[in-house]
Amino acid sequence: MKKLGIVAAMACVGTTVAFASTLSIPWFVDNAPIGNKIPGVAKGVTGVVTLKSNVDTDLTCEIFYFTQSGVAIGPGGNASIADPTNTFILPARASLAFRPSVVDPDTATGGQESPAGVLVPDRPAMGIGNLPDGTPENPANSNDGKMNGSITIRWTGNAEDVQGTFAYYQTFIPNSGDTRFQTTMSYAHLLPPGQ
Repeated sequence: MKKLGIVAAMACVGTTVAFASTLSIPWFVDNAPIGNKIPGVAKGVTGVVTLKSNVDTDLTCEIFYFTQSGVAIGPGGNASIADPTNTFILPARASLAFRPSVVDPDTATGGQESPAGVLVPDRPAMGIGNLPDGTPENPANSNDGKMNGSITIRWTGNAEDVQGTFAYYQTFIPNSGDTRFQTTMSYAHLLPPGQ
C-alpha cells in the first residue's frame, strides 16, 4: 500500500495542467484611415493594440470581438461565429502591434501594424464573421457596423505569459479643413486580465 501511495504521488508531481488565460480590451475605437501616420494627417482615431510575449515558445492566441452591447461578432474572416479561424501567433519573446479594425501594414507609409500584427484577424464591419445580416447564424442588426467594441484575447498558459497595452491616437482637423493645423491627442492603458 505504501508503494502505491508513492507511485500516486510521483504521478501527481509529473503532471501539469494547462489553463486558458486572457487579456481584455474593455473598449476600443479604430476609425482612422489606413496609413494615417502618428501624429495623424486625417481626422479619426488610430487604435493600436500591442502584445508582448514573456515566454520562450510561440503562443497561439485566439481573438474574439464584441459590439458595445456584448454581441459576439467574431473576426471578419469567419464563416460563422463557431468558425475557429480566429487565431494568430505571438512569436516567442516578441512584441506585435495591430489595429483591430483595418489592415495597416508598417511597410507602407504611415502604417501601424507589424508583419505579425497584420496576421491578427480584424473586427468585421458587418455581419458576424463574413455572414450578411439576416442569416440564421446572424440575425438582423446583431453587428452594429461600427469600428469599435471590446476584444478578448485567449491563449493556453499562464496569465503572466502575455502583457499588453492599447493606445489611442485621435487626430482633430480644424473646421477650416486646413491640415497644417491638425492636432493629435494620445493616451494608452495596460490591458487588464479577462475571463
